[in-house]
Amino acid sequence: MKKRTEQDALDSNKPTDVLGYLISNKVGVNVDSEGRLSVVCDSNQRREIEEFIMAHKSEIMRLYGQQKKPLIVSINDSESSAPPVFCVHAIAGTVYKYMKVASRLAPQCKVYGIQSCLFVDSNWTNHSVIDMAELYVQEIRKIQPTGPYRLLGWSFGGIVAIEMERILNSLGEKVSFLGLIDSYIQPRYEPLTEDQLKDSIHDHIVSNFPGLDADVLAQNIAKQDRTSIRDIVSSFIDNEDLGKNVTDWIENPPAYMFSRAFSTAFCQAYVDSILALENHELKAIHMRPTCWWDKNKCSQSIEEVERILGVLPKDNIVLDVNHSQVLSSEKLIVSVAEAISSLSDRSLAHGD
Repeated sequence: MKKRTEQDALDSNKPTDVLGYLISNKVGVNVDSEGRLSVVCDSNQRREIEEFIMAHKSEIMRLYGQQKKPLIVSINDSESSAPPVFCVHAIAGTVYKYMKVASRLAPQCKVYGIQSCLFVDSNWTNHSVIDMAELYVQEIRKIQPTGPYRLLGWSFGGIVAIEMERILNSLGEKVSFLGLIDSYIQPRYEPLTEDQLKDSIHDHIVSNFPGLDADVLAQNIAKQDRTSIRDIVSSFIDNEDLGKNVTDWIENPPAYMFSRAFSTAFCQAYVDSILALENHELKAIHMRPTCWWDKNKCSQSIEEVERILGVLPKDNIVLDVNHSQVLSSEKLIVSVAEAISSLSDRSLAHGD
């Protein structure tokens, strides 16, 4: 079995790849891309793996950005005094996919990830994109009380970042950088039909938790209406036999991501983001964004930005990858670093 590298792990969409990388390199037992062990473990190896995970849980959770801690988490170790970059979570609420970008930016600035509130408070409900943006602005100002602010958002995160820019501007604060990474720019986000919503939630859960019974999940979701679907997702995960301990999870992956609480938050964040986006209307902004686009939809998206947001993008960079791979694109990582570097140069020159 091919040994996975750190880059392989971080390039992947699957949390099991990060855990597999850590186990392979620190315990010496290889784990494939589905989380399966390369050998049948004896009792000593099982104990060693379980002890490793317990001992390194904070390190593993740091890679996900999901440990129970503040809403905004640090995702690089920069000691720079330059204004930090705040990265807004995508639709599933996680921030770990920004890690490669954050690592490249470490010589230039600190990078923070804004994760879904559900990873901090399991009872949280996002009512709208505006509500999310208002809360996130309050939180980033606890870290950085005054501008200039630097915002970066991938996919759904870009939509929230747009609203954060508008709010900060209304408060008299300057936003020096607004980066939109393959975000869906529309004048108004129409609600999904009930069937579309259920299909989307089902596919999201099954793709991230292949250990679940997809047919039973579909049956449970089918019984619900829009108002109760969030609760059924939570209860289904909680009631499934997902493994009694961490070792079971490794050998029958990925039954859950370290805990049922994490699993539930991960899925509820997706549901909440979809529902928060319903009927949201984008309006004109003040900051010219720098945009990165999936090659398959760049032309239409570029036109939409200028028409809907009322500003011409500073730059439009087309990436030769699909939507799920953009944050691992070397072209993206390099160009984000270049964009931030140019901001640092102007800041020094003009005292911003």
